[in-house]
Amino acid sequence: GEITVTILYDNTAFAPGTEADWGFACLVEGMEKTILFDTGTKPEVFFRNLEALDVDLTEVDLVVISHEHGDHTGSLVRVLEQHHGLPVYHPVSFSDDFVASVAKAGATSVPVTEPVEIIPGAYLTGEMGTAIKEQSLILETADGPVVITGCSHPGIVEILEKTEQIL
Repeated sequence: GEITVTILYDNTAFAPGTEADWGFACLVEGMEKTILFDTGTKPEVFFRNLEALDVDLTEVDLVVISHEHGDHTGSLVRVLEQHHGLPVYHPVSFSDDFVASVAKAGATSVPVTEPVEIIPGAYLTGEMGTAIKEQSLILETADGPVVITGCSHPGIVEILEKTEQIL
């Protein structure tokens, strides 16, 4: 079927009624499960954008966090408080404070070290990089692979080479 990627949070607002702010979040729909990738910076902007885009948070089945910077994790706790029990896939190097906040919000922390298929046709690169650890999401589509990154701290060339190895 058709896979849809909806930008929920970005430094440019394209959809009517959404607000721009530094950070990133997107929603991946049309696969076996719905994936929330990152959560932006400010919860108030994130949730206003959800409302403007008519996105129902209860449709999310799992969360992927690219890296441990506030412009990608800022709304996570509020998301998890409103939608309990979600698995949160994150690089294994994330802080104990991050892992504790996920558990306190009623979710399951899933540390990722190596590449892994999280649902059929959706893969994580595993933890990459040296100074800033990050993971990316790879989607297999009828038109070829789609790679979703947070900031590409490890380098986009390295991420695409890893994608090629995984697929």
